Amino acid sequence: MTSTDELPGVLALGGPRVVVVRTDQRAEAALAFELRAAAAAALR
Repeated sequence: MTSTDELPGVLALGGPRVVVVRTDQRAEAALAFELRAAAAAALR
């Protein structure tokens, strides 16, 4: 699979699947930081 358009069809095949998603490492780290901060604020 090389495109997000193919994902529904692949998932419809059933069975276990491994999906590898390439992301921007810095953007991913920033998002993780924001999510942790939001979770911490929600728990206060």
